[in-house]
Amino acid sequence: MRGGGCKDVFNALEDCERPRSTKCKEIAGMLFNCMYSHPDYYQPVIALWEAFYKQLAKDLEVFHAKKQREERFEKANLL
Repeated sequence: MRGGGCKDVFNALEDCERPRSTKCKEIAGMLFNCMYSHPDYYQPVIALWEAFYKQLAKDLEVFHAKKQREERFEKANLL
């Protein structure tokens, strides 16, 4: 991340003192946009993030399905 066309944006993100601040969130967005505009260099990082989000979506789907089943079971037992 310290090399390539996005190194300055990455360094700015590392320098953020309050990561949840609006400014730091904007810098993070700029970093992702920059990485996608330089896929030849950042493809391994992009692939990692995409795999992470894909797995997260699957996990959330399973979690919500389980929660719905539990709620239906509780409702059936209460009646």
